[in-house]
Amino acid sequence: MLLLIPPQLYTQIYYHILLLVLLGLVIQLISTDIQNMKSIGAVSLIGYLLFVGVTLYLGLRPNPRAYGDSYFYGHSFEMQRLGLVQYRSSDWAFSAFLKFSTSTMTLEQFFLAIDIIYVVPCFIFSKKYFKTYWFYAFFMFVGSFSFFSYGTNGLRNGMATALFIFALCFYERKWLMFIIMYIAIGIHASILIPLIGFVVALFYSNTKYILIAWLCFIPLSLVSGGVWESLFSGFIDDGRSAYLGQGNIDTQTVRGFRWDFILYSAMGIFAGYYFIIKEKFTEKFYVHLYNTFVIANGFWILVIRANYSNRIAYLSWFLMAPVIIYPMVKMKFWKNQNVVLASVISIYYLFTYFMLVIKG
Repeated sequence: MLLLIPPQLYTQIYYHILLLVLLGLVIQLISTDIQNMKSIGAVSLIGYLLFVGVTLYLGLRPNPRAYGDSYFYGHSFEMQRLGLVQYRSSDWAFSAFLKFSTSTMTLEQFFLAIDIIYVVPCFIFSKKYFKTYWFYAFFMFVGSFSFFSYGTNGLRNGMATALFIFALCFYERKWLMFIIMYIAIGIHASILIPLIGFVVALFYSNTKYILIAWLCFIPLSLVSGGVWESLFSGFIDDGRSAYLGQGNIDTQTVRGFRWDFILYSAMGIFAGYYFIIKEKFTEKFYVHLYNTFVIANGFWILVIRANYSNRIAYLSWFLMAPVIIYPMVKMKFWKNQNVVLASVISIYYLFTYFMLVIKG
């Protein structure tokens, strides 16, 4: 563990470091041409350091009660390792992973393994789809609003969404992609939400009407109150907490209609609308990815007042970084695209910084 860092400062230090990385990234983008390979090479070196640093920083974190799920899984790990309790869950892949870990790892190694599974798929996805410019995408992944939280708290959610991202790296080999997605469901069943969105988008690709449906969900959710929460309660019960039920209130989670979260989601919604509808960027993979994001986010809007609403929102948010940045590294849309890219990355991360550091 990184014992020299006080646990109460651990989270804030992560975001402060990323702010410094962002500053360097912005300076690089506005001062050099985006096609300057020497400059890109220097950025890639920083990217590799950030990749290793983030993986170790998350994986070697202290395990205080502040990280609620970490504490629970740490306790479960020790109880199973000592043979006092046998962890049982309908999520078969995580149960198998925990059983394997308790027989081969220490608790510290267990948490590190979780975060390797969590971070590496983002790295692989960025390298595959963004090529030379992979670091811009990877930075947006690790600087996303809930990225740190799901590497330290919502661990199974984080692992499952990471496997979903990894599965997308095999988009041209559908059989392998769906096998990995099936394993992701075995880590946490809630991944069914983006998976259903992915399958729907596979057969229906009209982005315009999917967007109209998303817009309609906002007034529908406002008017219908708790109808949708009641309808879907138990759909993603993880065995410890029914996210939508009334019996498990997370005192650190603000409930109600979250306009700030909708505003955050709207960054991804608007990006896809602009590139697909306005700029006619209709690459098959991107359209499919974007439609999946919109459908999954629409489900969250319907149940936005639920307990643990942020965990449901994350089932679309984990796709938002590539949804926003993908077209900008694939095509040239503006004369000063490097400045636009710097602005987009800055706005995206500064929302995270404001919400989690300044606002707290």
